[in-house]
Amino acid sequence: MIRYTLLTIFCTFVVIYLWRDWYKSLCGFMVLLSISESREMPKAIFGITGLNPVNLLLFLIVIAWWLNRRREGGRWDMSSKMTWLLVFYVGVIVVSGARLLLDHSGVVGFDDYFFSGGQGAIQDSSALTFGLFVDNFINTLKYLVPGVLLFTCARSDGRKRLAAVSLLLMYFILALQVIKWMPLHYILNGAELSERAARVLGREIGYFRTDLSTMLAGAGWAGLIALFLVKGKMLRPMVGIGSVMMMFAQALTGGRAGYAAWIVTGMVLSFARWKKFLVILPIMALVIVFLVPSVYQRALEGMNEPEQSVVDSPDETIDTYALSAGRLEIWPYVVDKILDRPFVGYGSMGMQNSGLSTFLAVELKEPFPHPHNAYLRLLIDAGVIGAVPIFYMFILFLKMSYRLFKSGGDKVSVSIGGMTLAMIISQLVAGVGSQNFFPTEGTFGMWAFIGMMSRCYIDRFGKRAM
Repeated sequence: MIRYTLLTIFCTFVVIYLWRDWYKSLCGFMVLLSISESREMPKAIFGITGLNPVNLLLFLIVIAWWLNRRREGGRWDMSSKMTWLLVFYVGVIVVSGARLLLDHSGVVGFDDYFFSGGQGAIQDSSALTFGLFVDNFINTLKYLVPGVLLFTCARSDGRKRLAAVSLLLMYFILALQVIKWMPLHYILNGAELSERAARVLGREIGYFRTDLSTMLAGAGWAGLIALFLVKGKMLRPMVGIGSVMMMFAQALTGGRAGYAAWIVTGMVLSFARWKKFLVILPIMALVIVFLVPSVYQRALEGMNEPEQSVVDSPDETIDTYALSAGRLEIWPYVVDKILDRPFVGYGSMGMQNSGLSTFLAVELKEPFPHPHNAYLRLLIDAGVIGAVPIFYMFILFLKMSYRLFKSGGDKVSVSIGGMTLAMIISQLVAGVGSQNFFPTEGTFGMWAFIGMMSRCYIDRFGKRAM
């Protein structure tokens, strides 16, 4: 009750203050997303699905931005090439969602099998259709909005610093919640760590452990980069300690794709600007393994176990099912389904709506609602026509943030370029084992950083350089 009261007071304050300074309220909104998926956060107001404090607050912030955009000079000055790529990206989201709404019989069939064992208890209904609309339109597109607002209006160093610190604070609060729900004795056993993280984190925090692992993999490095951004003798040590805590919390998630993302992100950042870290990085990894032995156990899970997989392995000491959490078993089926409709895919939730999830649940006795691979997921949802331009757009964002991070000079632009680079790399690497190229609560921070990075890039090099 106390936490709900504090949440109400915070939301009320942000709503009142946004009419005075909508930008600071936007930063408060980004911090609020650290608890937006928790059990304390109301999911509906007056019983209306999709009408909740988070969505309502964002809607009011957009209105306040719209009323003040001319006075603040919040014009859209992105290059035409990148603008059309973003328009295409949003178009793919809308078209994929519309295809799902027009025919979601496969989703109904999967829910029926999953919840009632195929007894026909789950029926198509207007409530189900509206729920799919909320999940695939409102709750997808809303995570792009703050990035757009930051791009148009984060035109001063003060605003850029405030937004970057707010995003890092969001990740830090998530890290504190992970540490809270993962008692320290779980650091000794990888299997227990994985089981506890899978069972508790999603229920208590509202973010899947794979999402948390990926988010914190990038945020931990972003926190180190922020040391160049912040000022003050007290603030810099606090940011450094916060970065270490985010890395520690990331280790506690048990997300192996996130572990790989943390390593690759550190290597790329080191190669780009911190060459000495190429020597320090292995030492940091060894320290983490020493302090959190379960990380090593979890990372090598399935490597020294008798073969139990449905796929033959030439090495009897490798359990490929445990090693990949079943991914190696389902990916061939996913690829075959993609090849059945390679150009346009099946629309949002394509793995479920194509009937593949139900088939795998029957064959493997384990439900796979999505491919557990961001690249395959985009291909099965949007096909080659939708996926290739989106892949190209992410490559451009990667190149822009890398160039900005290496450019030197302006500390604010360099820092934001590096933080954006960290977030994008962590998503792209972890995408091999999970994640999604469509916006989600787990990629909100990345899109916000992309918005700021694009602003810094144009201010630094001009829009023709995009």
